[in-house]
Amino acid sequence: MDAGMKNAQVKNLDGSNLAIEPGAVLLMELQGLKTRVKTEFLGMDRGRWIMVRTPAKLGASPGLTRDDAITVRFLKGENLLCGFNTTYLSSIPRPSPLTFLDFPSKYVEMNLRRAQRLDCFLPATLVSDGHEWSGLILNISAGGCMFVVNQQQPTNGLAPGSEVFALYRLPGNDEELFARGTVRNISEFRGRPSLGLSFEELTDEARESVNNFINDLSEFSA
Repeated sequence: MDAGMKNAQVKNLDGSNLAIEPGAVLLMELQGLKTRVKTEFLGMDRGRWIMVRTPAKLGASPGLTRDDAITVRFLKGENLLCGFNTTYLSSIPRPSPLTFLDFPSKYVEMNLRRAQRLDCFLPATLVSDGHEWSGLILNISAGGCMFVVNQQQPTNGLAPGSEVFALYRLPGNDEELFARGTVRNISEFRGRPSLGLSFEELTDEARESVNNFINDLSEFSA
């Protein structure tokens, strides 16, 4: 078993607990048509049906028949993948093309975070495209970190997908560690820009140092 699968947390949950934000993007795998389409969640009558916008790719008449099998997946937050099996109920073309799915009796949640990430407080520097930002790493794993930029520094030029280079030191390690990463999301933490980074390249020394640091923290936070 690889580390990613070992650290993934899978939960089988009762359908009565299913919660989807209005406007959430759903990926529907239509078994009978052997195709995948994206759609938008619009609402539900708990225990009876789920309503989505009929995908434009399928047209107002989606070509499905009642009880056709459909697998639905969607992302909740940054790391939680949710999915369930359902069946097609019906569609209406007006006033807006809508599709109704049977409400699932159960669903699955899987934590996609590949490695244990723990809170910390590490001064760090972020470099991208000739620009430099100072700030703090507030949580870290061998797979990524959350970097909070000092308040006085604008983050113009940084966006999801941007390549960045993080420089930081761990307690007890005098050498500066280096990691190449990608910005996954940008939010705000106590009025400061907060960047979720995934590490794309980490030296063996840096990875070992991070894992040792996390193991030491885990002993105190257990």
